[in-house]
Amino acid sequence: MCSIDALGIPFMLNKDITINSECFYSNEKINIEIRNNKIVRVTPKKTAV
Repeated sequence: MCSIDALGIPFMLNKDITINSECFYSNEKINIEIRNNKIVRVTPKKTAV
């Protein structure tokens, strides 16, 4: 559940954050940028929770 925590904490604390991780199954890099309580960038675009 660490990825869910990483997505929720910036909204709870009203902080900007960039999450850099990788997919457990494919080892593909995943990057999510949250600014002003909005997800502003997700790569790859097919990323899903």
